[in-house]
Amino acid sequence: MPADIETSIIINSSIEQVKKTFLDFNSYSNWSIFLKSIKSKESNQSFEPGSQLEVELESKPGSITKMNPIVLVNTTNEFKWVGKLPLNLFEGSHKFEFNEIDSNKTEVIQTEEFSGLLKSPILWLVGESTIAGFKNFNEALKKQCESS
Repeated sequence: MPADIETSIIINSSIEQVKKTFLDFNSYSNWSIFLKSIKSKESNQSFEPGSQLEVELESKPGSITKMNPIVLVNTTNEFKWVGKLPLNLFEGSHKFEFNEIDSNKTEVIQTEEFSGLLKSPILWLVGESTIAGFKNFNEALKKQCESS
C-alpha cells in the first residue's frame, strides 16, 4: 500500500553518519524545526522495537503536538514507529528509510501511512502542514549531516 505522505532527500554523507545524526535525539532542539524532541519513555532509554517514545513536533509555529508512539523497527536502514487512538479511530505509521547510494551519499525517505475511522478528516486537516514539516526536517537533517 502506498504511503499517504512521502518525502525524500539526498544527503551528501555516509549512511552511518546520517543514521548517527538521526539517532542523536538529544540534539534535535539545536537544529530541527519540525521534530522538536524524541525521547524514550523506557527507564533504560531503549529505542528497540516495543519501546514507547515521547515525541514532540511543531507542525505550525507555536503549536506543539505530543505523541507516545511505539517503536516498530530500528535497523541500519529503517526507523519506524506507530501511534494509535483507541477504538480504531486513528493510526499513524511513521517511517524513516536510509538508503546508501554510495559511500558518501544517502537517500532518506520519510513516509506516513494513516488508517482508522478518522483518517480522511485528519489527513485533510493536517496533510499540507505535515508534508511541509517532513520537508523542513529533511532539509535540517541534510544541513546537520553535511556540516559535521
